[in-house]
Amino acid sequence: MSAVRLARGYTGRDLLIKFEGCYHGHVDSLMVSSGSGLATFGIASSPGIPQDTVATTLVAPLDDIDAVEYLFNEHGDDIAAVVIEPLPANNGLLVQRHEYLAKLREFCDKHGALLIFDEVISGFRFKDGSYGDICGVTPDITALGKVIGGGLPVGAYGARSEIMENLSPLGPVYQAGTLSGNPLAMAAGMMTLDLLDDDAYDRLEELGQLLQSKVEPVLEKHGNPMRFIRRGSLFWFSPGSEEPPARADLIPKTAGKLYSDVHKGLLEKGYMLAPSAYEIGFIATVHEEQHILGMVQALDEVLAEMEW
Repeated sequence: MSAVRLARGYTGRDLLIKFEGCYHGHVDSLMVSSGSGLATFGIASSPGIPQDTVATTLVAPLDDIDAVEYLFNEHGDDIAAVVIEPLPANNGLLVQRHEYLAKLREFCDKHGALLIFDEVISGFRFKDGSYGDICGVTPDITALGKVIGGGLPVGAYGARSEIMENLSPLGPVYQAGTLSGNPLAMAAGMMTLDLLDDDAYDRLEELGQLLQSKVEPVLEKHGNPMRFIRRGSLFWFSPGSEEPPARADLIPKTAGKLYSDVHKGLLEKGYMLAPSAYEIGFIATVHEEQHILGMVQALDEVLAEMEW
């Protein structure tokens, strides 16, 4: 919300481009076609959002550069920002081509819009930096959360100094809040980031590789009712036997039913994944090999019981 306000204040424009399936918090203008919560219940946005607010948001499919180009050609002078999860992780793990993200950067530069990377989930998940660093695309504004709070509620955003100087008290864009700079969350976040040293990242990657090496043969053994996709410590069981999609609308409509049965079976065996087919999993430093191997064995048993 605050990053969007800053982008609008800096550019003097009102329109935003967002992408189907990407979730950027519960700010009204970004709740259109948004994330695992809405996808789970099969709705496009939340009641209570005025049509005038929805009208300020232009929605494009992920991995469709022609659609973005069309929106810029039609509305380029009025677009304040393009908002995207560079690694969309709120409606499945929808990995984007680096060339696609670079093209978004090109369009924003051409039309004077800002590029906002929402790295609330992907931020500090990788040893080599942000996902923006990994894909080689530098946004104008980056939004962060989750990891930087050490388990406590937190949100942050950053940009070049010329953009940030538009925030009060230096500039006219209002920014404040009851929990801004909350000392408990800041202390927890600082300690968490201190603990995320090279050894921690190496350990996460080691566990991720172990999970991937064990779970992929199990899925293949049962005819690939799901595909496994992983980036660092983030993973997703992509429904269906096809290659994992890069767009939300390509996720099979039967995803919920299959995942519900798998989730229930694993829960009965002592392993709890996220409750929605559209949510992803996270490997943590507290996990051990026995947890990974136990879950994979349980998945093998559940799929066998389901006669996959």
